[in-house]
Amino acid sequence: MNGTTGEEHTLEQHRTVEVERRVGARPERVFDALLDPSMVRTWLAAPDAGGAVSVELDARVGGTFSFVVRRDGETIADSGQYLEIDRPRALSFTWRVPRVSLETGVVTIQLMPVGNETAVTLRHEGVFAEHEERTERGWSAAIESIALLLARPREALHADEDDRRNVR
Repeated sequence: MNGTTGEEHTLEQHRTVEVERRVGARPERVFDALLDPSMVRTWLAAPDAGGAVSVELDARVGGTFSFVVRRDGETIADSGQYLEIDRPRALSFTWRVPRVSLETGVVTIQLMPVGNETAVTLRHEGVFAEHEERTERGWSAAIESIALLLARPREALHADEDDRRNVR
């Protein structure tokens, strides 16, 4: 791909990225971190992500989301539509980055309880071959950021939410 928006790719140019990690929180908390706008804004602000500019989501099957983030000094919009919401086991949604292409990938996240932890398996299908490594790094950083967020005391999470409300 030459970086031209809307350029078509063949199936041979698509890859599937899979990221697995254990998170030190129950599946319900991990699941909620994926759909709560204030928590999404926090984990999108991971050091590797560059910061969330805006987060809008309608967390229902058929609902849409839009995340505007800064990456490598650029402002990038990611968007999609929720395909499956099965709390606390699974979440599936389409994923588009219109600046890169008009094509849509599918992300599926499976959450499995393991004691007091959660085994997270994220599978992103339809990734362009030239973005495979960057996509894997990005999802790994996001899950790590969720793990760090959920490791904080609940009081600190609420204090962060209060701080964000006071800034607006």
